[in-house]
Amino acid sequence: MLRLLREGKKIEAIKVYRERTGAGLGRNSSTRRATVAQPRGLSIGFGDDAGFHASASGSWRGARGLLPSVFWSAADRVAIMAIRAAVFDIGNVLEIAPDLGVGRRWEARLGLAEGEVGGRLADVWAAGAIGVVTEDEVRQAISDRLGVADEQADAIMADLWEQYLGTGNTELIEYCRGLRPRYRTGILSNSFVGAREREQAAYGFEDLVDDIVYSHEVGMSKPDPRIYELSCARLEVRPEEMILLDDIEPNIAAARAIGIRGIHYRDNAQAIAEIEELLTPDGD
Repeated sequence: MLRLLREGKKIEAIKVYRERTGAGLGRNSSTRRATVAQPRGLSIGFGDDAGFHASASGSWRGARGLLPSVFWSAADRVAIMAIRAAVFDIGNVLEIAPDLGVGRRWEARLGLAEGEVGGRLADVWAAGAIGVVTEDEVRQAISDRLGVADEQADAIMADLWEQYLGTGNTELIEYCRGLRPRYRTGILSNSFVGAREREQAAYGFEDLVDDIVYSHEVGMSKPDPRIYELSCARLEVRPEEMILLDDIEPNIAAARAIGIRGIHYRDNAQAIAEIEELLTPDGD
């Protein structure tokens, strides 16, 4: 159906619509107006006193209303939605954070087996990711479970934050900055308690985008569908109107499952090219 309309085959499109719905088009049609959003570069009219009318841009526009949602498959609805927002992950996307071996280094210093720091603190890391512990409680847990003094616990925390923050991906940060005000922009991050303050100090993310959803502030994390829905709601867009750039495949798959246009980040050139392809209307 979308192909017929894009190719300007008005009569064939009408026939397909009638075959799918049994409805008539034109003045006496009683079919309800649709709720599908109008895509950029493809506006389709339907309803009382409306036929299909070609606009100056070559798209089909009616006097009132839109085609009912039954007209489109789910794939078609995603395909024709205009993008209104682009959302970025932080870790290994806006920040490049290679493994600095913090855990291994402290295990060697404390005479612990490899992996023991992570094992003893796994539940603390999980709790910090959804904000059910404070930074002070994290620091105390490090001291108690690793058997270190407060000063060493502070040093371990400092090393962990150095690894967490990494270095800014300057090219991608500036690309993101340039999307405003044409598009709404956001960050959606699986984070850790204390991340907002440190990332603002290091990179100014609050000034970069319209909204930031941190997992530790909202009590849930990717790939929970609710966190994607929250990001959409705060940016005031439908899932089909949002791009998400993330480096973790399960997170992307979960976003796509609710209609978000997920892009798997591999490098800057690839990511920017794929974003631009989605932002550019057909034929532009």
